[in-house]
Amino acid sequence: RIPLLHEENEIIVDNEDAGFRIYQVISSGRLKEWLNIGGDNSNDYREMFIWWAPEYWQKTVQSTYYGKYVKSAVYTRAGSGERYISWTAEIEEPGYYDVYTYIGTRGGQRIMGGRSRENRNAMQDIHFQVEHDDGSEEVLVDWDNAENGWNHLGSYYLSPDTARVIMTNQSEGRTVTGDAIKWVKQNSYK
Repeated sequence: RIPLLHEENEIIVDNEDAGFRIYQVISSGRLKEWLNIGGDNSNDYREMFIWWAPEYWQKTVQSTYYGKYVKSAVYTRAGSGERYISWTAEIEEPGYYDVYTYIGTRGGQRIMGGRSRENRNAMQDIHFQVEHDDGSEEVLVDWDNAENGWNHLGSYYLSPDTARVIMTNQSEGRTVTGDAIKWVKQNSYK
């Protein structure tokens, strides 16, 4: 028997799935064009350098990320929220859903360019906006207190429609990373 990638009552959208979108404005100067900086990197996976993160969302691969076929995430230099990503899912059954984000590479040591470096202040706060029936909720995840794997963003009532979670590059750290979002329908007992 093949193991399940997810349970029947949950919907997972990874950064490799059709429900994932990147929103960014790439500045295009002659030097950047000539050096191919900030060009179309949609199919390129690059090694993650959290101390020298790019000014655009870059795909990266590590075994600690979530993925059905490719264990990848996207990362960018922290800023004031000018760049963001979103995950959308079709909700078929109305009800309360627990919403989670996947955080890989959680811990004090990371490998970057063949070297290990302490990550204090590299990744700090992660800003999410969870859309639901009553509007939207801003949720802040503290990187230092996050778990490896799925982290709870809250419980929200969702009608049959498109659910969406947005993550910005706003952070006090140097880098932000986005991977996957999961919606889990709560059981209703009568």
